[in-house]
Amino acid sequence: AQCWMKENLKTTHYSNGATITQGQLSTSSYIPCGGQKYYYRYNDADSNIATYGLLYSWAAVMNGAGSSSNNPSGIQGICPSGWHVPSSAEWCELENYVEPGIDVNCNSTGYRGSMAKKLAKPELWTTYNQNSFAPGYWHTDTIGFNTSGFSAIPGGRYKIYYNSNGSSYNSASYGNINWEGYWWSCTLDNNDYVYYRYLSYSNSGVYMTYTKNFLTSRTDYYAFSVRCIKN
Repeated sequence: AQCWMKENLKTTHYSNGATITQGQLSTSSYIPCGGQKYYYRYNDADSNIATYGLLYSWAAVMNGAGSSSNNPSGIQGICPSGWHVPSSAEWCELENYVEPGIDVNCNSTGYRGSMAKKLAKPELWTTYNQNSFAPGYWHTDTIGFNTSGFSAIPGGRYKIYYNSNGSSYNSASYGNINWEGYWWSCTLDNNDYVYYRYLSYSNSGVYMTYTKNFLTSRTDYYAFSVRCIKN
């Protein structure tokens, strides 16, 4: 049985003591092609760490490890000793445990299922009273939230925008705190796209999608939350 961390990762060091570089909005608008191991505090504020955890570049999450589609992934990466970074297949195992029969073969992108409320910790989400299965509904009725124990919170994301020829717009931003939560996997599709998941305050499903692998191709650069799984 899977045992997931109950809160977003907050570490600033790897298990061997090596330091992860702290990124900031004012200094990280230009990131060399190839990726960098960065963590970010939402809005560059220490006050956000305790509740929301930290946001990490995928390079920081993997710490030099290759992609894994295995279950369990076998990738320690940024996780503490005795824990590992979840693969997309492990995310699918969680989703099918919470809502049996949803995307059994783990090949459907976009919003899947109606389990978001069961995964969401019933605090912090922006209010949304038009969907009783959405995380934002907790302002209206808290019944049925977080029955999975996953305790998802909307920690937002960090993003740097690039134009098509790879030169930076010098545009970086934090966004979507209290609206959405984003979590990395350690799985690449065709060695080019990194799978991740997110939950939205207004939608009942879990969104599976991918972003260009920043390790191999310059594109929009993201930092997301991380949840580790116990070995």
